[in-house]
Amino acid sequence: ENGKGYKILLDLYEGPQYKIRNISWSGNYIHSDEKLLHRLNFNPGDVFTENEFNIAISERVSPLYTDNGYFYSQINPSYTPVDDDLLDIHFEIVENQIVHIRKININGNEKTHENVIRRELRVFPGDIFNRKKLMDSYRDIFMLNFFDNVMPDIISVSENEIDIQLDV
Repeated sequence: ENGKGYKILLDLYEGPQYKIRNISWSGNYIHSDEKLLHRLNFNPGDVFTENEFNIAISERVSPLYTDNGYFYSQINPSYTPVDDDLLDIHFEIVENQIVHIRKININGNEKTHENVIRRELRVFPGDIFNRKKLMDSYRDIFMLNFFDNVMPDIISVSENEIDIQLDV
């Protein structure tokens, strides 16, 4: 009620609840269908929840690639409704090249010696890109308590090299 005595009623139809019928993969050469499906942790018969499904892709499947140098990998799901309540899901994987780190630049540091920041890094020039190590590095630099924020930026150099820029 809005204080004037009016009631607002909404008639909401959520539509059918979809269950997963099939999950298929193509373009994956590094990891098997079984390994990708295990990491996704969704199986035929499970209720499809878009938000949980997207989280599973970004937090469980994608790191199989991004933690092993495949910075430019892509995981593209397509959804095909079947009957009224089933869903076929097909993943097109584009693995691309393994990427190496060319340079790591630190900008905006006016609080400490640069080597204090650099010794917190878990990635180094020449290394194969590793998203987890990079995120751990950002966290460790932030935990030094010198900076209000640590902003990572990845700069594409070529199909197999990147630069990392840290704005502190």
